[in-house]
Amino acid sequence: LHGCLVGGWLGGSLGACAVNAQADVLPSLGVPVRQSSGASGLNLAVPVAVNGPMEFALESSEDLGGWKTLWNYSFREGTDTLLVADPNPLSGAGRFYRVRSPGDSLDDLETAWVNQGLVSYRFRYEPRIGFCNCVKSATITVVNGVVTDVSDAILATGFPLPNPNPADFRSIEQLFESVRGYQRSQNYLWVRIAYDPDRRFPRDVLLGGHPDGFKGFTISQVEILQR
Repeated sequence: LHGCLVGGWLGGSLGACAVNAQADVLPSLGVPVRQSSGASGLNLAVPVAVNGPMEFALESSEDLGGWKTLWNYSFREGTDTLLVADPNPLSGAGRFYRVRSPGDSLDDLETAWVNQGLVSYRFRYEPRIGFCNCVKSATITVVNGVVTDVSDAILATGFPLPNPNPADFRSIEQLFESVRGYQRSQNYLWVRIAYDPDRRFPRDVLLGGHPDGFKGFTISQVEILQR
């Protein structure tokens, strides 16, 4: 273990550690802090200082035994300290954090998704958009890797989009490639991804430093129609 920080909180413990790589290529983790999360009450966030190009995963555990991957990050260069929120509600147990470097590979996760051999599937797609009256959510049907139907498309104004063109939307396979394309572009600064632990698709993606427009997306309600 490298760079472990441990403190007490509500009778439990909080901590942050770096593992599985040399300390000089890992980000610096600070002591987790409490944050208000609206209706959910309190949650935790971890200060993460990145000092150069790197890829890593942030993981959490309540018992230092089982670890859960929260986010995967890749950075083109160093940046200021980020305050990375833990999306899981607080319980009465302790909470520990660590970074794993390298994190989960985009190529490996794409291969795991493709190797499931899905002929057709349906999912709910919500792009992160800038200041435009773009589609903010839609249900997308894919057959043999091609978008064949788009339904329930809602614009940023809240109004439905009549007769959406399937050619304007991406399959999950194409969304993998969109993330890869961004990492090759001049706009790339950093990427944050949370993968579905079972199906291995990127369920939450944020593209750091992207100009106004497509900034990432979330995927939910994945339904397998045919194998």
